[in-house]
Amino acid sequence: MSKARRKILQCEHTTEALISDICEGMPAYPTEGRRDPWVSSTSRWQDSRWLLDNPTPGSTPCRSVIVWDLLFEDGTSSLDACHADLLEQFRRLAWSLFVDPRAGKALKPGSAGPLAAGIRALLHWMVKNRYANMSELDDAASQRYLDDCQARLEGVAQEASLEDLLDENELEAIDTTDREDNKETSQDTDTSLQVSVAWVLHRLVVWRYMWDQRAAMRAAGVEPLPQEPFGGRKAGRLANEMATKAGRKIPPFPDEVAVAIMNAAHAYMETAAPDVLRMVEDMLALRDTYKTSATVSRHMKKWEFSVPPGSDQPWHSPLAKVRSPPETLRLLADDLSRACSIILQSETGMRANELCSLPAGIDPETGLPACIEMRLSKSGMLELFYLKGTLSKTRPTPESATWLLAARPRGLDVLPNSVRAVEVIQRLLQPFRDMCDGKVRETLFVAFNASEGFPMDGQIISALTNEIMLNWQKRFVAAHVDWATVKTTPDTQKYIDSKGECLQTHQWRKTYAQFVFQVNPKLLPAIARQFKHLSIAMTEGAYINTNDALLKDVAEHNLYRTTDRLLEFARGTAPRMEGRLARLLEKYQDELGTIIKAKNDTEARQAMLAWCSQRNLKLFFHGYGGCIPGLAPTEAECHKRAQTVHWANTAPNYATREPSVCTGCFLFMVGPESVEFWRDRYVSNSTAYLQAKAQGKADDFRVTKERAAQSATYLKYLDVPLPEIVL
Repeated sequence: MSKARRKILQCEHTTEALISDICEGMPAYPTEGRRDPWVSSTSRWQDSRWLLDNPTPGSTPCRSVIVWDLLFEDGTSSLDACHADLLEQFRRLAWSLFVDPRAGKALKPGSAGPLAAGIRALLHWMVKNRYANMSELDDAASQRYLDDCQARLEGVAQEASLEDLLDENELEAIDTTDREDNKETSQDTDTSLQVSVAWVLHRLVVWRYMWDQRAAMRAAGVEPLPQEPFGGRKAGRLANEMATKAGRKIPPFPDEVAVAIMNAAHAYMETAAPDVLRMVEDMLALRDTYKTSATVSRHMKKWEFSVPPGSDQPWHSPLAKVRSPPETLRLLADDLSRACSIILQSETGMRANELCSLPAGIDPETGLPACIEMRLSKSGMLELFYLKGTLSKTRPTPESATWLLAARPRGLDVLPNSVRAVEVIQRLLQPFRDMCDGKVRETLFVAFNASEGFPMDGQIISALTNEIMLNWQKRFVAAHVDWATVKTTPDTQKYIDSKGECLQTHQWRKTYAQFVFQVNPKLLPAIARQFKHLSIAMTEGAYINTNDALLKDVAEHNLYRTTDRLLEFARGTAPRMEGRLARLLEKYQDELGTIIKAKNDTEARQAMLAWCSQRNLKLFFHGYGGCIPGLAPTEAECHKRAQTVHWANTAPNYATREPSVCTGCFLFMVGPESVEFWRDRYVSNSTAYLQAKAQGKADDFRVTKERAAQSATYLKYLDVPLPEIVL
């Protein structure tokens, strides 16, 4: 039992408390036509902890407790007389959210955890900054609070796991708050960043609650917030924006560190895999035969390890020299799983949760693991290997997806090392998957929940999680990377000093992106496809621009793309396009033509390049279309929505940029590169609408119908036939 839970369960509460006692001093709320609010049989109004009665099966006390006994930095306590008024204000706020909500649904008892986290953070900040009342929290105060949250979030982003930001109550209660502010779609974030989103959201949503409940606060005798916080921006969008910004502070691995870790992982797999796979299979056979661990250990002591090429000694000391052969073999098997996870993530750039989603099994047609699909390249000269898993980020619901894993010349039989890593995991863990039921049995990576020995049944076997993978990789690099050989630089020093303890799995994603981009900047669209981003701008902003050395290359690459497109319009050779910007460029074709008039191809390109460069024009591709904000910065619809309009804007506002906003924008156009997006959007929305119509629910899917119609319109303008809808 955790320390936090013991404290809660040990806390003494008065069992005879009544609702009237809890609500002492609160206004009477109408009950006619309303469900009775939850009642607490364990806590009174003045108690230092409110433990709410939670009828949800399986709920833990951490989810339903609000702690009011807080120790502030100045040494005072929230229960001291000097803070009595402030504490009473927030008690009334919390109570009103459960029994008298003025916006949205009433909070459930299970939402007490995140609510308490936000209140605690705000009370600490108010005391530290000498705010004595809720009424003092104007818009300027909310902006200062935002700055402090961002500074703390970014301060730990490079030095610690973002999970460290959350206390146990928050970890227990993530995603339990059923409010509209929590339903924004985030940009690309790793699972560790999802925790940072929760951390920010818990702290921002309290401000939204205070504003929504201002009428209830006045009824309770509390002067409410004087202004809407955060300039009216939604807490959900702000949390995603701040977490994404913090995520950009997570650096890629320095080259010296990445090479050392990857070399260690490949070397271990190549050397250890044959012996470890054979020994695990033999150990399981011995265990089935002899049943006793002593007999199994006695037989295992006879085994010896192979001698690597170029060496005259086995790569590991014989099992006869170790105290417990099964324990030694378990450590070797664990390290083999860890090495394979590093190989796969570093060479695909997949998110940790995507790697965890890979299915187990063997494809009977190819003989390869079931999660691997083979395709020929467009030229037919290469065989491409793809990993098949599940994509969750940037999608409303999880969906199947593929990631490029490796390639080889057509006709060769030798498998690339990354493909072998999948084969090794499939074979190593298959006997243990067979002990399990349900989803664990179907998952490629599984983890043993016991620290020693091999499982006897499926009770201590679980599917791999992001947190387990992070610990796996930290343990591997600490044990197998020779940090003494890694060149010491300011960038590598912290990895050397901690022996890789500061590693984060998200760093592989950034390392992959920046390596590929450095090889060839023209591969930026390929990186976006591999990362399953909705737009190239997302890839550029979150993964490439984090490296100052690449900023110049990125700027030049995008300038050249803009130049190419405007040259097409100037010459009248642009592909068929739709959108207000496309019509504008067509209208001013003659004016654009004067820039390149009487010039050969080389001179025309240089002239258009200079014209775009002088005006800082940049074409942003968003997956569903493109825009050039620099042409008319004050007309950008995304900036109008965010109230960030400024004549100097040359980039879109990513926080508010989305199809419904962009398609009506003066600066937006759709071209052939967006056909796939609009085709998929047409199919998914048409299918959903027709299914709803067949069930008599068409009126509930009007928005879906409109999206399908809009997608059909774009496809028609682009001369793309509408795909057939099959129900």
